[in-house]
This record gives sequence, structure tokens and C-alpha cells, in this order.
Amino acid sequence: MLSTAAEAAELAALAEEERATAAAERRRQRRLLRRSLRRYSGHSMRRGHVRHLQRLGTPRHIIEAQCRYVPGSKALARYLDEKVPWQDNPTMAMRRATGRRDRDADHTGDGRAGLRG
Repeated sequence: MLSTAAEAAELAALAEEERATAAAERRRQRRLLRRSLRRYSGHSMRRGHVRHLQRLGTPRHIIEAQCRYVPGSKALARYLDEKVPWQDNPTMAMRRATGRRDRDADHTGDGRAGLRG
């Protein structure tokens, strides 16, 4: 559908009026095709690489060096997730302080959740 050589051969065989109609229909089909496809660019790959490195736990200064950002770049800051990693979640310290309990110990015989205290 997007081949220019096939299009040129087809249009040469048509009469002038039919040629204009066929060209308009082909433009309409191309527009529909472009709208239906996901659009990616080099920018998408750059952002995806930065986000992947961040999820692996790579320090920011190494991401800056590898992806050629200046230290403290605001452009890089827009790509990074602002979410707190689960290991750094404030509630993790509380879980470590109380110790992990297995599921069977969470329930007492009277139907209440087992609490330490």
C-alpha cells in the first residue's frame, strides 16, 4: 500500500480524473494506517533506557555518564521515576523491627489477628 513504484505504475495507467480520485483514496488509506500504528522515536528509546537502568538500581551518576547527560541534568530528572523503591519504603523498617511472621502465626484461635505486644 505504501510502495511508490507500484503507485506510479498504477497511476500512469489511469485517466486524469481517475488518477486524482485514486491518489486521494491512497492518501486517506495512508493517514488511517499512520494513525493505527504506535509511534516510536529515538527519544522513546532514550527514555526507556534511562528508566530501565533506574529500575535495575543503577546510581544516577552512572546513568548520567552512560547516557551522556551533564551532572544534575534537569532533562534526566524528567525521565526518572519519582517513586520510592520498595526497599526504601518507610514501612520496611517497621516490618524489620517486628520481624516477619508466617501466615499461620498471624491468626489466633479466637479469630483475631495475632498481635505482638
